[in-house]
Amino acid sequence: MRFLAFLSLAGKRLKYRAGLTSLLILSYALTVGMVVCVPVFADAISKQVLQEEIEQKTKTQGCPPFAVRFYAMPGANVGDKMSLEDAAYARDWLRDALVRETGLPVKLVYTQKEGRVLYLQPKPGDTRYDRKILGVAQPVLVEDIEQHIRIVAGDPFGEVGTSDQFVAWIERKYADSLAVQAGESYDLSIPWHKEIEPLSVKIAGIWEPLDPHDPFWYENPDAGFMDRLLTTEAQYRQYILPLTPWQTYCNYWYYVLDDTRMSFGHAERYIKALETIEREVKKRLPTAGMDFSPLRELKQGLQRKTSLLAVLFGFSLPLVGVLVCFMASLSTMLVRLERQEVAIFSSRGTGRLQVMGVMLLETAMLLVLAIPLGILSGLLLARWMGYSQSFLKFVPRTPIQVHLAALDWRLIGLAAGVNALARLVPSWSATQFSIVAWERWSARRQGALGVARLLLMSLLVAASAYAYYRLKRIGSLGLIGLKPSDPSFDPLLLFAPSLFLLAVAFLASELFALLMRPLAWWGKLQSGATGFLSLISLGREGGQYRTPVYLLVLCLGTGVLFASLAKSADTWLVDRWQYEYGADLTFKPRDFPPDTSPILQLSPSQASTGQEMEEIRALQVPLSEYERIEGVRKAARVAQYRATIAAQRIPNLFLLAVDRLDFPQVCYYRADYSALSLGELMNRLGSKPDGVLLPSFIADRLQLHEGDQLPIQFRIGTDTSAPVQFTLVGTFDYFPTMLSEQRPVIIANLDYIQMETGGNLIWDIWLRLEPGADGERILQDITHMGVTPLSSKILAPKIRREQERLERVGIFGMLSICFLASAFLVGAGLVVYSLASLLGRGFRFAVWQALGLSRPEVFRVVSLEHLLMLLYGIVSGTACGLLAAHLYGPYFRITENAQVPVPPFISLIDWQRTLWMILAVGSALILMQGGVLIHVARMRVFEILRLGTRE
Repeated sequence: MRFLAFLSLAGKRLKYRAGLTSLLILSYALTVGMVVCVPVFADAISKQVLQEEIEQKTKTQGCPPFAVRFYAMPGANVGDKMSLEDAAYARDWLRDALVRETGLPVKLVYTQKEGRVLYLQPKPGDTRYDRKILGVAQPVLVEDIEQHIRIVAGDPFGEVGTSDQFVAWIERKYADSLAVQAGESYDLSIPWHKEIEPLSVKIAGIWEPLDPHDPFWYENPDAGFMDRLLTTEAQYRQYILPLTPWQTYCNYWYYVLDDTRMSFGHAERYIKALETIEREVKKRLPTAGMDFSPLRELKQGLQRKTSLLAVLFGFSLPLVGVLVCFMASLSTMLVRLERQEVAIFSSRGTGRLQVMGVMLLETAMLLVLAIPLGILSGLLLARWMGYSQSFLKFVPRTPIQVHLAALDWRLIGLAAGVNALARLVPSWSATQFSIVAWERWSARRQGALGVARLLLMSLLVAASAYAYYRLKRIGSLGLIGLKPSDPSFDPLLLFAPSLFLLAVAFLASELFALLMRPLAWWGKLQSGATGFLSLISLGREGGQYRTPVYLLVLCLGTGVLFASLAKSADTWLVDRWQYEYGADLTFKPRDFPPDTSPILQLSPSQASTGQEMEEIRALQVPLSEYERIEGVRKAARVAQYRATIAAQRIPNLFLLAVDRLDFPQVCYYRADYSALSLGELMNRLGSKPDGVLLPSFIADRLQLHEGDQLPIQFRIGTDTSAPVQFTLVGTFDYFPTMLSEQRPVIIANLDYIQMETGGNLIWDIWLRLEPGADGERILQDITHMGVTPLSSKILAPKIRREQERLERVGIFGMLSICFLASAFLVGAGLVVYSLASLLGRGFRFAVWQALGLSRPEVFRVVSLEHLLMLLYGIVSGTACGLLAAHLYGPYFRITENAQVPVPPFISLIDWQRTLWMILAVGSALILMQGGVLIHVARMRVFEILRLGTRE
């Protein structure tokens, strides 16, 4: 009964403060949701990546996703042997071990036992064959194979009859290759016992698989049963076992596990299970091992999941800071509101533990409601993250599959424990005070809290400085494809920008209280009551705004940093593929007969041979014909040949021959690729027909300067030209299609090369397309012109595929969700904090009105305070984000690896999104503060005169 009474009391207390209760449930649910969505999303992404890798493996090897094969070869070592009974026992043992260790049921078992290789020979006197040995033939016994084959000729499988010969069935394609018919007899010679008479074998039938793609077949049966003679167990025992001392020469056990019940959250268990079973197999079976399994893919997927988890949790750290601050503020506010109730409980004989028991029940009730809501919200957030394309940009695409099996209950328990502690610790401290003692302690605690804040801020600053120092030494992080084995994989480095944001937001909130103190002196100079009271209040009590300032600075700083990281990554992604492709669409124009494929894809080497020295009609098509195609803006000729500089050894050198007038209109070029603009470089080529542009490092190595002559040979197809003299007219650091210094390119005039070589040249066509143009349709239109585009490359689909990379989607999704959740919590926190602050200062406002201050003047006083706080928070938050983007943007590259990227990665500031965030957050908070003031006015707080803490 007492428990029910306490439970009823806890429920009534929560119901009485329904608004705060709802916010607590929301904050608890969001905490649980964040620790749910990250591992669930990482599990879904990793499983999808794993499935793609295994599907690729399946296409090449023809196996289900989670298939395992073990083997034992007793015939490989003298003295080893394995009977059919031993093989059957091993089959059952392996199946039970897989189920027990992995926790997944086995859907299919395939067992194959093989004898020693024999020689298939025609019978003496058989004149159909001109050779003594037709081929090798290995007796094979496969369990339950009769359910998966059909007999196309001869006797049904298993029907031996009264034959005194060894009876076998042969696969159809193998029979066709030997011209064997059902019912014929042959000899099987035993190469290791030549003194033994050959074994007579009757081909009882010819079979073929019912479905070659059935999961039953772990390999293509056409290839797997080439040189194999399929037989029954009775025939194997009677004729094959007596021939070999080891009884079975080779055994295979193939298992297909139920991958529909597989969760990548248990990848460590699967890896450990397979490794354990493999060790036992090698220990217990003769010359045995595991030669086929998803072990490598599981390990790679686990590495990707581990790195993705670290990156996502690193980016979610600012949201954790907002959540902790929000929950601490709510808990402290509740303690202040409940201190009178706690004092009344104590005065009526309620013990401290009983009071804490009521609060513990309250917390338990909150968690019971919040945890399911948090799990649901986490699954929805993980699914929502899959629609991300960039920061705060979501596009429709196939949703990712999230599963409850991927939940990490340890993290959920940790989140619940943190929530409970945030609620109970302040309450435990408050239960030891009466009302008078509480007020006295509250007045004296500022010194202790000031020291604690200073220590925490010092710790954050030190950790942030050390992380930034480590980051500068490493150089950069490639967040996509980061592996735990990489030297740059360090959780502290992944948390570096988040630690900086936490430290700077903390510092900004402390500076607010210090910077507001001079306002008190300025306020004394004000003649109006509004300015005087607002500035005096801020100067004397600016510390009460530390929490809202901290939340606001952290939220805006996070948004500005994340937006800048996203813009830098998006811009570099486009630059990177524009640099590699050079133009929107490139191809080699060639002629082919009408009956060939209209769009034939060949390698560049294949496409450049055969017709290079003869007149090709496709090369005679004017560029204007391509430009008439709908969607084509400009076309240009670009030729690429292998080249050598006389008396110099520069490997993998290529000559890029261009039309200087057309090339700049189709090529993508960035201003930082060279000291001169692309137009100036082309003008220099035009000033000298024999002009050439060299990479800067080659010019430095050869000590060449503008105006110097250099002979260059180049190869067109299989022919090498005589040395052609060129004049150096300029240099560049980067040029489209030059992916590294190991593959340099030099630029020259196409017309000059054509003149020097007599006009027998081939070239590519580069096209600049209109935005949104369909590249595949344009290629089809080109084929209708009688031109076959070889080795075509279309830029837009490649960029779209890269934008949909799963790790990239996850990172941008986490950035977006963290900012949106932080903004929501900041808005809710500021509303609650402002409401509690105004209610707590109701006595002061009533006194002001009693002294003659009108209600509109009280409104203006409070509004000015909040406006100055919001203005400071917005300015500080924006500055914090810009500083973080400047410091960490060059190092936090959302790229594939940490090496120096080509073209160079440029850290950018997203000024447009920054401005929109400032306007959106500022406007929303101003509206919320106005709503709070109106609500407080309706409660007539400004008219209530309090005595101490009582109405």
